Amino acid sequence: MMKYAIAIAKVKVKKKLYHPRPGQVEEKIQIEGELSRAVLGIMLLAGTVIGISGIVFLLYGLISSGGVLPLIGKFFSAITGR
Repeated sequence: MMKYAIAIAKVKVKKKLYHPRPGQVEEKIQIEGELSRAVLGIMLLAGTVIGISGIVFLLYGLISSGGVLPLIGKFFSAITGR
């Protein structure tokens, strides 16, 4: 019976315990939270700019080609090379 038994081990992670000056730990956590919010804001802004530029380029292609069907035809001719 023990031949097919699987050993399960639990891992305990020890955290470094240090005592900085009072208030330093809270400041670090608050700065990390604000930094992650700033990075998220920059990423959302970049995604918004990319999305808006895609819409603008699509509309420009529609206008310059003369409509939806000519745009699709020109797209496929550009892909196939005909």
